[in-house]
Amino acid sequence: MERCETPMRTNRVIPYGYFVQNGEHLVQPDESAIIRSIYVDYLGGKSFLVIAKDLEQANVEFQPGRSDWNKGRVKRILEDTRYLGTSIYPTIIDADHFCKAQAIRLSHNTHPRNSAEVSRCLPCPVVCVCGAKMVRRHAPRRKASQDLWTCTNLDCKSVININDATLLGAITRLLNQLIVNPGLITAEATPPKEPPMEVRRQENEVGRLLESPSIEKAAAKAAILALAAERYRHISSQGTVSLMLRAEFERQTPLSSFSPEVMKYAADKLMFDEFDNPILVLMNGQHIQ
Repeated sequence: MERCETPMRTNRVIPYGYFVQNGEHLVQPDESAIIRSIYVDYLGGKSFLVIAKDLEQANVEFQPGRSDWNKGRVKRILEDTRYLGTSIYPTIIDADHFCKAQAIRLSHNTHPRNSAEVSRCLPCPVVCVCGAKMVRRHAPRRKASQDLWTCTNLDCKSVININDATLLGAITRLLNQLIVNPGLITAEATPPKEPPMEVRRQENEVGRLLESPSIEKAAAKAAILALAAERYRHISSQGTVSLMLRAEFERQTPLSSFSPEVMKYAADKLMFDEFDNPILVLMNGQHIQ
């Protein structure tokens, strides 16, 4: 990795790769080039530690007078969603490279989780192809994957071998596919009908609470949840569900780690194919794998 001179010194209060000029956040050319090279190296197979050592050897400064890179700094750059672009920060990394980096990072995460933790992570049921519920088990003495999912149907006895980190990483990859390309939600969409009176009433109530000079957070949250539940109750077609899903994923930015909240909104259940790969069954019935 070649040394990159940085003519514009930046205050590290703002993210590496940017500087402020006339109150506007702009891309710092040399630092943004370093960020892109970090992604190239990581996608090419280098570890956080190796990348950090390369940067130190090239005397690349993280901030003025400091080139003491470590794997934590490299990791934070690879996880920082601001590089995808926000209303404040211009884009440095495209969504495709970001998603690929997160998939690699998650696949390397071997931190053990117990059954209760994983069960809390998954907000929807895990279902066998036979239709019965699957439960997660941990078998520390097994030579193969110690984490497995077994079908509760005694006549089926299906077993899925997949460790927790791989499962959560694969689900995150599927969610990121939808975030990057909401058009993958292909169920025929129909324009939503005029909302019922109760929905309009609750919309007005939410608007009133949010426009109040002193917002009561608990009351506003309760009203928003009630409105969401009422809207969902009046959904009458697969097409409308598809429209809502697309709109939600268009608002999302790619995930750097597994998000139970996004999965809860999108997925009705989780299944596995014949190769033990997870399949997301969306709220509109569509299978994503």
